[in-house]
Amino acid sequence: MMKEAAGIHHVSVLVSDAHQAHSFYHQVLGMKLLIKTVNQENPAMYHLFYGDQEGRAGTEFTIFEMKDHVQHQHGTKGIDRVVFLVSKTATFDFWTQRFDRMGVRYQLLDYLGQEALFFEDPEGMRLGMVKANQEIKDSKPFLLGDIPREEAIIGIGQVHLRVVKREVTCQLLEEFLGFVDSFEQEFEGFPITILQVHNHFHQQVHLIEDRQSPRERLGVGGMHHVAFGLSSEVELEEMSSTLLEAGYYHTGKKDREFFQALYFREDNQIVFELSTPIHFGDILYSDQEQTGRLETLPLRLPTFMEKDRSSIESLYGSSYYLD
Repeated sequence: MMKEAAGIHHVSVLVSDAHQAHSFYHQVLGMKLLIKTVNQENPAMYHLFYGDQEGRAGTEFTIFEMKDHVQHQHGTKGIDRVVFLVSKTATFDFWTQRFDRMGVRYQLLDYLGQEALFFEDPEGMRLGMVKANQEIKDSKPFLLGDIPREEAIIGIGQVHLRVVKREVTCQLLEEFLGFVDSFEQEFEGFPITILQVHNHFHQQVHLIEDRQSPRERLGVGGMHHVAFGLSSEVELEEMSSTLLEAGYYHTGKKDREFFQALYFREDNQIVFELSTPIHFGDILYSDQEQTGRLETLPLRLPTFMEKDRSSIESLYGSSYYLD
């Protein structure tokens, strides 16, 4: 059992076009591009990291580019929505006007007694925004020129999981990952269990019980996995043993250089990742580089992949710079 609850570390999603995704997540939502790298298991696949000013865990949203992959089909047994957190002083008037100008599909609604802005990215990714219930004193949002600080995305506030069996995932989150204060609500006819973690973002996981919909078919416009934070590599090793004892088979520790991680499927077959704190060091793109085009930014590789840089770059040919 973990000593301290770190909450949601990051979410990783699939897109078909990195250019289009960058235009949306950076230029529309105002998220900082931290690094452009590659999938360590498949170097022919770009991996883009977005987050706050310092790229901290809890603010990260990462994108895998999968050209010519099937379109995502929403359903149960999958990650249904990621909801970003904005300041309690934010105004959804700002965002709805911005979305109107930029052609973003959205819905302003009452979600479980809280005003929420649900919207989609260009490939139908289900996203949202909610206002923080209290001041987030250590927020460090990236400030895109035309988005005021009080409106900027702070981090990830909620992850919605659509499941068949709520109780087993609820038990996993409470016993192993430090989520507490579960309570139940209903939305659009589906019962929902809400769990919260008492970290600096007060993040929530919403378990939507859906036994009616077909199982999701993961594709571009879908979400591959949600990662939960651990305090150290020692804790990751302890959790590795704990999960095996509880019957959760996993990948074992993966060295991502920036952090250490392991992956497993929980009982509803959703991929969970457990991750140590992030240490990007000096490879983050500078604020000045944020004004440059995605295709001109240098490819960042972990040290252990540098020996293969030439062969990795050759995989892209003329598309190396995403042109």
